[in-house]
This record gives sequence, structure tokens and C-alpha cells, in this order.
Amino acid sequence: MKTTRFLLTAFAAAMMMTACEGDDNMKSVPDPAGTITANISASTDISFSETGNHEAWYLWWTTPNNFVIASNSYFTTSNFDFYRICVCDVGRVGGLGSITEIPTSGYSQQITDEDDSIACQVGHGYIFKMEKLYYGQPTGDISYVRLYVAEKLTNGAKVKYQYPFIPE
Repeated sequence: MKTTRFLLTAFAAAMMMTACEGDDNMKSVPDPAGTITANISASTDISFSETGNHEAWYLWWTTPNNFVIASNSYFTTSNFDFYRICVCDVGRVGGLGSITEIPTSGYSQQITDEDDSIACQVGHGYIFKMEKLYYGQPTGDISYVRLYVAEKLTNGAKVKYQYPFIPE
């Protein structure tokens, strides 16, 4: 009887330690310097562009819980100069400060127009990769955004992001 009680107590203690280990990974991480907080919705987007560059891409929210991404290039007559936009969901993170590197794989296929959408999950981090193309060929000009979905709002989401994201 004592052996059974000892084994049950040891098993319960081991389970509690394992549960606590997982919780440590999800602790809230402070926002890095330069963090921008915004509420996005179907009528309120975030615009990203290079300094002095008229080209931009936009991110907004649509129902039920999706990001919609589009490049300004798709709305102009310029068909030789545009962007390839891809997204990588880095999974559940403890905040924007938890996203510290640019993934080398796991990106979505190219976002081709404003009808493309990506699942927007609260508590997840995302890396958006914007690669400038010239006549459909990469120019080597790539910029990144790191974004964290802080909470779902009635008609949108509260996000925290940093652009450009350049890991230290």
C-alpha cells in the first residue's frame, strides 16, 4: 500500500513539473523597442512601405479570423515591378519579443492578390516576407515584418508588429 501511494505521489509530482515546464515557454515577453500596436479590421489596415518608395503592401483582417494581404503593385498599371509576399506562422509565442529570428522555411505560397487570406490566430507570431521582383525575377531586396496577434476584437484583431524586422 505504501509503495502504491509513493508511486502515485511521485507520478503526480512528475506531471506537475512537466506542466510547469511548458508554462515557462509561454511566459509573456516584453515588447521590443519600436513595437507598434494597432487594431486591424476589414476597414482598418496596416500599410508597409520602404522610405521614399511609393510601393506598399497592406494587411487587414476579415471574417471569420483571417489576415488579408495585398500589394499596392496589384492596384497599379505597373506590371514589371511588384512584390512576392509570403507568411510564416511561427506558432504560439509569449509576445512579439519572443520572435527573434527569421525562419528559413515554413512560409506560405506566394500571396497573389487581395483575395488570398491566411488564418489569424490569437497568441501566434508571424513573419511576413516581402521580396521585390522585377519582371518576375527576384532583385535581392527583401524586407520582413514580425507580428504578434495579441487579442481578437469584435470585428478584428489587436496586433503588435515591428517593421522592418532585422534580427540582432
